Amino acid sequence: MLSIFNDKMSCLYKKMLDITSMRQNIISNNIANVNTPNFKRSDVDFQAQLKNAISQDEPSVISDIEPVKIMTDNTPVRLDGNNVDLNSELSIIAKNSVMYKMYIQFTKGRFDKLREAMKSPN
Repeated sequence: MLSIFNDKMSCLYKKMLDITSMRQNIISNNIANVNTPNFKRSDVDFQAQLKNAISQDEPSVISDIEPVKIMTDNTPVRLDGNNVDLNSELSIIAKNSVMYKMYIQFTKGRFDKLREAMKSPN
């Protein structure tokens, strides 16, 4: 039996908050290592798992999504072997921050609706 806090959308919003938080940490690490010789940037891969989970009706499938930290580019961009492009990372982290705020608003809206439904006399 599903509770009102364990339905498909609640699980999806929670997982997306977890993933965007994890991605923020990884991108921050990339930025922190922009001048570290031979450092290779990392990112989070979860899109394929997410598409598969959303297509199913089981909230537990969404809860089982585990983002994978992956090396996205092993080709050195600079002579020191580091492949972090600061402008690109700053753009990614800004977009990720917007996504996180969006998921917070979705979650807040969902709980606002539940709160209103509980107040309703009918």
